[in-house]
Amino acid sequence: SVEELAFLTGGMNRVVDATVARLVETGVLRVQREGTLQYTGAPVRTALDGEIVGAVQRQPQTVPQIRRVMRQHELAEDIRRALEDRGLLHRETFGQKLIIQLPVMLLLGVGVARLINGLKLERPVAFLIALLFVTTLFFLFRWKMPRRFITTRSGLQLVDRVRKAGPSQAHRLLPVAALTGAAGLVVIGGLEAFPDEELAMALGPSAPMYSA
Repeated sequence: SVEELAFLTGGMNRVVDATVARLVETGVLRVQREGTLQYTGAPVRTALDGEIVGAVQRQPQTVPQIRRVMRQHELAEDIRRALEDRGLLHRETFGQKLIIQLPVMLLLGVGVARLINGLKLERPVAFLIALLFVTTLFFLFRWKMPRRFITTRSGLQLVDRVRKAGPSQAHRLLPVAALTGAAGLVVIGGLEAFPDEELAMALGPSAPMYSA
């Protein structure tokens, strides 16, 4: 789907960007000069549309604010699971998580060694203990975080082929949804690719991809 392709190219941030682009293009949302989105009252099409419009109805929102609202939404998890089932995403393994933590573990090891040496030489170590405490908290916090989703090689190859094919030809050459209108352009090029330059500036740039 368009949403799944958007997730592969830029995570849930890009899904929000592409959906907002479509809602603006179809007149469901209106963009103010300062970038605030307003609901026009037009009917919505999907559950994701409804969540974004609902957020805008509760309080005028900019695109970055909507990204923060939707990043951990259950709809994001649905997209992740669909891509995982297709072999385009996978959860990081224990080994991958350990490798990411390796620099922190090395830092802790060096810190503990210096602490032991400092205690033997009866030197002041209060500041070092404080640093070790903070580093340990960071390590535990990162370790307890849910495992990330990582794009597989097949997923990366698909994204590369979609980008090379372009929005108008991707669905003809690949088993993907048709990338039509503003949403299709934004899936590949971000909000900067929105066809109306003035609206593109008001919406702001797409966010960099975060950990899925």
